[in-house]
Amino acid sequence: MVPDSPVFNAPFSYSGQAMTNDASACNTTIMTTDANDTGLSASCSPPALSMPTTILLPYTSIGPAMCHNVGKLPIPHCSPQYQVFTVEPDNLLAVPASLRPTVLQGEIPHIQYVDALPFEGLRDKLLIGLHTGSFDEIEFCTDLLNDGFRIWGNDPTLPMAWEVTEPFARKWRWLLDDCIIDIANFWSGQSRIPAIQG
Repeated sequence: MVPDSPVFNAPFSYSGQAMTNDASACNTTIMTTDANDTGLSASCSPPALSMPTTILLPYTSIGPAMCHNVGKLPIPHCSPQYQVFTVEPDNLLAVPASLRPTVLQGEIPHIQYVDALPFEGLRDKLLIGLHTGSFDEIEFCTDLLNDGFRIWGNDPTLPMAWEVTEPFARKWRWLLDDCIIDIANFWSGQSRIPAIQG
């Protein structure tokens, strides 16, 4: 069950949406800001803007975003096998902060899609669930890839770019940290979509 989460009084206002039929292009949303305070915690908050600004935000599906994130990791790419993910201390700074491996990623063999998610709590809960067999991984991956998240902007390594969709959040809430719901409610406030509720 999703707990009550307020829609944040974020400084952005939705101005419109442009769509394209070009498969290689992203959809875009134009947003305008006029304040600095987003109401989000520091771990989730977007950079503060100091003056009214128009931002053109592309959004894409999770598949290209995950491929982008895997490309940022110092591991063999497109490996379908189960493996652990660790980073040598000398290489740690080369890995985006949101994708740095947790202790569990270095101990529990898993497929790379786990490493591409920019939420360490979600990664660890997935690994525990996979290790204990408490859920169906194929069902989870199917839901994840079928509009589980919308990715905003051009840097999918940033957790703030990932908006979980309501159907995915309702079904898989036990895997999602509150920060993920807060981010979804931030983005829903931008497009005047109701917040995800319990």
